[in-house]
Order: sequence, then structure tokens, then C-alpha cells
Amino acid sequence: MNSSTIAVTIDERLRFALFGIQSVMGAVFSGSEIEKVFSDVETDQVSEKNYSIFENKKEKVAGFVDEYEPETLTLSVFSKLVDQKKLEEIYENAGFEVFRKTQRDNQASQSTRKSRAD
Repeated sequence: MNSSTIAVTIDERLRFALFGIQSVMGAVFSGSEIEKVFSDVETDQVSEKNYSIFENKKEKVAGFVDEYEPETLTLSVFSKLVDQKKLEEIYENAGFEVFRKTQRDNQASQSTRKSRAD
């Protein structure tokens, strides 16, 4: 089993990364635990937090937020399917997905403004 870790900012890129990891592992992550990560970053900026995003007998995905860096999650993946290189690749690709989403949102917004002006 591989043990891989990456420190990431808690933002849309993390959402896409978790989706990518979930897809590679063929697992279903805890949606409520993922949402807790995002709600905690907005409401609790002072305490250390641990998250269990997924766990079975052979694999685990967990997160840790240090009290001194409340906007950063240390994401740990224990899986034979996700080594350090794969985790970094997934996170890099998640950045591209955020960019594409932003581009689509901007195009939709421009289209809406244009149709209102007509």
C-alpha cells in the first residue's frame, strides 16, 4: 500500500482533487465529511481538525488542518492505486479543471449579460 501526502488550500481545487482521487480508487467518499472541511474553514479558524474522508479495511483518505494554518489541509491517501506521483498529478489536473470551470462560468455570465442587453 502507498502512503501519499500533499498540503492543499481548502478551495475548489481540493473539491476536484477529491473527485479525482475518488474516481481512481473506485470509492465513494463521505460527502458530509468533505462539506465539513469546507464549512469548518469558514467558521472555525483556531482549532486543529482531523477528517476521515474515506476508510475501509485496505484504504484510507484523511485530512488534517493545523490550528496555525486553518486554510490548508494536509491530505493523506493510503491506497495501492494512488502513489505520491499520482496524487500530485491528480492535484495538478484539478487546477486545470478549476480554470476550465472559471472559463465556462465567465462565458455563461457574458452570454447572460449580452442577452439582457438585447
